[in-house]
Amino acid sequence: MLTAAPQRPRLAYIISTLDAGGAEAQLVNTVNALPDDVDAVVFVLRDQLALLQKLENARVRIEVIGLRARWDLLGWIRLARELRSFRPRVIHSHMLLSNWAARAMAPLCGRPRVINHEHGLSKWKGLFVNRVDRATQSLADRILVVSRASRATRIADAGLDPNRVTVLPNAIDWTRFSQVRREPDEFPGTTWGIAARLTWVKRIDLAMELLGLCLANGDNVRLLIAGDGPDRAKLKAAAVRLGVDHAVRFLGHVHDMASFYKRVDMVMLTSSSEDCPMAVLESLATGRFLATTPVGGVPELIRGLHDVQVIDEHDLPATAKALARVPKGFDSSANRAAAERFDVNAHVRQLLDIYGISA
Repeated sequence: MLTAAPQRPRLAYIISTLDAGGAEAQLVNTVNALPDDVDAVVFVLRDQLALLQKLENARVRIEVIGLRARWDLLGWIRLARELRSFRPRVIHSHMLLSNWAARAMAPLCGRPRVINHEHGLSKWKGLFVNRVDRATQSLADRILVVSRASRATRIADAGLDPNRVTVLPNAIDWTRFSQVRREPDEFPGTTWGIAARLTWVKRIDLAMELLGLCLANGDNVRLLIAGDGPDRAKLKAAAVRLGVDHAVRFLGHVHDMASFYKRVDMVMLTSSSEDCPMAVLESLATGRFLATTPVGGVPELIRGLHDVQVIDEHDLPATAKALARVPKGFDSSANRAAAERFDVNAHVRQLLDIYGISA
């Protein structure tokens, strides 16, 4: 007697944008690593699609809802219809707006398992947002956060149920990044690198201050900045004001980050707030030296590592002297090995377990 082939589990991912950001990059990494035996659709609420070309999994369908504003009723109706038609077994949403949409629309499509994914430390959330999060948390089967610092913040500020909140760090294609090696170039000194969206919270001006101190000491260093954002013009002006514009290059958006890490000896993260930054995971996997501010979830990522310099904002001259000792061509097998625990294939296996799907 013939039996029907089992239906592949249907997974719906909802995210506000596919702009260049950590949450968006994490969704791209996850979707690219999904196994063949699942049926997945990514619903993008707004038509900001900078990372669309990085979605390389041809089996995954992309649906751009095209919300014109937060209260675009027709857009929300379209999303509800798409979800009801697809009838997913799991809805996995990323970031606040998508998380609330998943909670509200799950009953319309057969009550799938709802997984909300939070990114950032959410210090910007006010009393109203925290109250809504707390009141509606029971509509989510699991709330994922990417660091222990984030979990503590959400439990304390939003009053989320600790039993509902699970830490699952971000993930990268470790195999790909671990194969990156420094390429020779004609610059005789050490090259620093920053990979970040150009906004005030990334404190790239702090990196330029450290660069200026090293240059004033006679050190041969330069800074390459991969990324774009609203503060690009201000940062260029800051480079001129600090007298380091001749040693700073703004590369704009870099599609192939592996090619960027081939050009640098050290990666800097100078943010005032971070959760589980992709730049830290990628730089460790490539074996680069890492200089970072000890904010948010970063200390969880670098604990026990020696090829890392914590930036002391209260003593920048001492930090600059330490960074000046990083040689051209630096390579850390210890950093590379430590990053393997963030491999996306292991991450996806954990996700499938959370979904209730056998890997």
